[in-house]
Amino acid sequence: MNLTAKILVVLILVMTLAFMFVQMSVFAYRENWKRRWNEDTTELRKSLTVVEQRAASESYQRAAAEADKSVIAAQLQSTQADLDKARSEIQARNDTINGLEDKNRQAEVTIKAQDERIQAQLASLEAVRKRNTELNHIAQVSRGVAFQLNVKLAEIEDDLNAAVSANTEANEQLTALRGEKSRYEGILGRLRDMNPETYRRVVDEKGGPLLEGVVAAVNKNPQGQQDLVMLTVGTADGVEPGVEFTVYRGGEYICRVRAERMFNGMVGARVIPESWNAKNLEIRQGDLAANHL
Repeated sequence: MNLTAKILVVLILVMTLAFMFVQMSVFAYRENWKRRWNEDTTELRKSLTVVEQRAASESYQRAAAEADKSVIAAQLQSTQADLDKARSEIQARNDTINGLEDKNRQAEVTIKAQDERIQAQLASLEAVRKRNTELNHIAQVSRGVAFQLNVKLAEIEDDLNAAVSANTEANEQLTALRGEKSRYEGILGRLRDMNPETYRRVVDEKGGPLLEGVVAAVNKNPQGQQDLVMLTVGTADGVEPGVEFTVYRGGEYICRVRAERMFNGMVGARVIPESWNAKNLEIRQGDLAANHL
């Protein structure tokens, strides 16, 4: 046997062994696949059975849940209606409470106001009681003083008669002085017409022309003191701001006033506080005022 034949024999043997190995492997794999198919099929059947049982259970549970859901929905709707009704009742009660609170506040305000009025009335009553006590005391004192005044009244009547006589004499003197004043004013008028230069020098020596007016109105400040008067003279008469007038009544000196606000026929003058008379006389409408006395 030559070398080629030997090689062929060897190759055939190797190929035979390889074919046998392949056949054995295919057989072994086929047997393993069948066994695995049977096992997998059995396992799948068991799994399907469990899944079917679970699906049936879940279907039952779902049906039960749907029924429970319907019941719960009905209960929820009923509960919602009850809740809305309760909210309405609560709102109505809140409104009632708010109304009662408003009435309570109004009642508290009314009670407080009544308490304040009562306190004020009590204070007024106490003041009235004190005032009555004072008045009783004053009445007692007045009775004693009245007797003394009656005694002095006779003396005053005598003094009054004497004063009336003196006043009559003073009025006669005042009438004479007014006549003299009119005469002097006439002389000054004639002097002004006849010799203006001399009249000017005379007026300058007297401190300005004679200005006379009448008190037309009197005003009091918040403290009840007379502080402003209106005089019936103005810029047309030659009055200038700062001119001082003496206010008098008959032969009685009252006070001095200083011109402040000027008008054509009137002047507003303020009372000079330190110039008041010592007799506590007050200014009246119709009193006279002049810048030279």
